[in-house]
Amino acid sequence: MKTGTTRLLTVLFAAALLLILLPILASATIAPSTDHFLPSDSNVLPGDHAVINRPGLTGNGQTSDQPENNGGIITEGLKGDVKLDKPELGGGSPTLPGHGDNTDQPEGTAGETGGDILIDGSVFPDEGFRNYVLSLIDLDGSGSLSAKERSDVTEINIWYGSSAVKDYTGLALFPNLKTLRCRHTDGVVTLDVSGNPLLELLDTELCYITELDLTHNPALKKLYLLCAGLTSLDLSGCPALEELLIESPLEALDLSANENLVLLCCCGVKLPAITFGNHAALEILELDGSTFETFPDLRAFPNLTELRLEGCGLDELDLSGNPKLSVLFCTGNNFDTLDLSGCPVLADLAKNGERRDDYDENDHGIASWYFGSEEESGYFHTDFGVELITEAKEELPAPQDPVADPQNEQNEQTDGASDLCQWDGKDHGTSFCGKLTAFFHAILFFFARLFGTR
Repeated sequence: MKTGTTRLLTVLFAAALLLILLPILASATIAPSTDHFLPSDSNVLPGDHAVINRPGLTGNGQTSDQPENNGGIITEGLKGDVKLDKPELGGGSPTLPGHGDNTDQPEGTAGETGGDILIDGSVFPDEGFRNYVLSLIDLDGSGSLSAKERSDVTEINIWYGSSAVKDYTGLALFPNLKTLRCRHTDGVVTLDVSGNPLLELLDTELCYITELDLTHNPALKKLYLLCAGLTSLDLSGCPALEELLIESPLEALDLSANENLVLLCCCGVKLPAITFGNHAALEILELDGSTFETFPDLRAFPNLTELRLEGCGLDELDLSGNPKLSVLFCTGNNFDTLDLSGCPVLADLAKNGERRDDYDENDHGIASWYFGSEEESGYFHTDFGVELITEAKEELPAPQDPVADPQNEQNEQTDGASDLCQWDGKDHGTSFCGKLTAFFHAILFFFARLFGTR
């Protein structure tokens, strides 16, 4: 009997315990995943990744006191990347149009919904760019961008093979954007960055851009324009610019407002001239393959350390104002002599460095000078047959025409007296000798008159 009672009590106790635990288990929540992968049938092409910066989390969901991966999450399998400053991140995976809850989202309705901006064709008319925003910026998959989602975007990168993106309309929705890279896009690209005043880096490598307004980008520091269609460029609104790389058929280039330039690469262009201001900070100048009606005066760049002038058709090259120059490329020009006397590093290379001869694809002879490691000690390249001058020539005073004045006559009269006033190897002064000579002349005159009268 006792055994049966004990068993009954045990069953009743287990049932009561189960009734107590069931509500707790039912209300328990699972922490959202920190990884956000796109559906396998996403409209975004392979090759991209998203970088999301969130304090306290690393790329593998570890806490910040563990080894970090630049403080971001990298999601492979996308075409480009975006960097977000995100203190928090909600759960759920982003969903593209045609996938999940966003299938019935109406397009063509611009504006805000409860403070959010719909991601539709009226806001982002380019389908490729719209899908990019949906997949990498709309992290909660709501089909709209909140003010926080927009302000968190600091970097957008659309890399090689992104030929689907032709129109970047909608960039103004990201006011804190600092870096924009849009590379290797086929066809004419519409790019408006006037709504991104904090932009610091713009890279448009191999994009066909015909117009670019940079008058509203005062924070821009690095500008890389490899644009076959760009013929004009106004940089007056970019006073902070430090690096400029241009390969475009520009008709003029005015850099007078960009005095902070440290690097200028303007290759393969034909310009009347480049308008410079005070560019004493310039350290690297590359003008390979470019021709100018008026070549820049290199003496205006005293801190220049690297100079590339290959194929510029120059008849002479004046390096007298570039004492810090340590890297020089000047093949494919017309001068027969190169004066390196004003460039101590290059002059030392020419005298004591190692010469290596080579030929380019056109069988053109190139002479190179190195001194140990070329990165450490500098190097330069010239054509075969160019005479190198390593020491400054002695400058003799230019001959002057004699000037007829009283001083010259007085000098001629005292020449003889000066010779008479030297004894014991010393010159006792023409003033004293002049007086002594006059005294003897007076005595001789007196005796001549005395004896002559008799």
